[in-house]
Amino acid sequence: MTVVFALFLSLHVFSTEGRNVEEVIHNYVLAMGGKERLHSIHSIYTEGMIIQKNKANSSFKAYALKDKAFHTEVISGTGIAVISFSGKSGWKYDGIDSLHSFTSAGYLLKDQAELDCSGPLVDYITKGHHATLLGTELVAGKDCYRVKLTRKTGQWIEYFIDIHNFLIMRERASIETSSPNHQVVTRDFSNYRLTKDGYVFAYTIKTDAAGTMIMYNRVELNKPVYPGLYKPSVQ
Repeated sequence: MTVVFALFLSLHVFSTEGRNVEEVIHNYVLAMGGKERLHSIHSIYTEGMIIQKNKANSSFKAYALKDKAFHTEVISGTGIAVISFSGKSGWKYDGIDSLHSFTSAGYLLKDQAELDCSGPLVDYITKGHHATLLGTELVAGKDCYRVKLTRKTGQWIEYFIDIHNFLIMRERASIETSSPNHQVVTRDFSNYRLTKDGYVFAYTIKTDAAGTMIMYNRVELNKPVYPGLYKPSVQ
């Protein structure tokens, strides 16, 4: 952690007594750079590695265009897998079979969450979400506020926010799938850094899905995106 980043975080250390959910979320937004700065994010481009137990590592590239589209390419020893979403439909290719399009509600509810570049907590009331403070809980030995956000779609996300620096340590989310059942996924965030653009970003994410770890090595915000990227094709 750089001295500048450490100083930045120290400015957002507050008393933990008497907090309500609005204060916790407000301080989280400040820790991430402030509402105006987060709203200025129009696209996110990332590259990195996906590390899974007992499997070969994969590399990935991902593009997110605010409120419009996203596109992910995963490259492994068996080839390239792609999933892309734009507007009200999307397509995917698993590296083996032919292209498949999707428009089902299950996919769309899940994938539209990827389009909120500022994050669901920013202006959550305006977005139609509801937040509740459920108390505090230990995550990796650190005291965290436990905030439950119920999205306007009915899906919920629980955020575990460090009480000292107000960064998200853990996220537990109800994920809509193509089947009637919901899947609950837990992700732990660490290795927060400032990007070259001056934004705060967690460069390491560990999920409870087979112990999968995502490690980012490149993060660029507001990078121009080629419009044809989201059209069905295989490179």
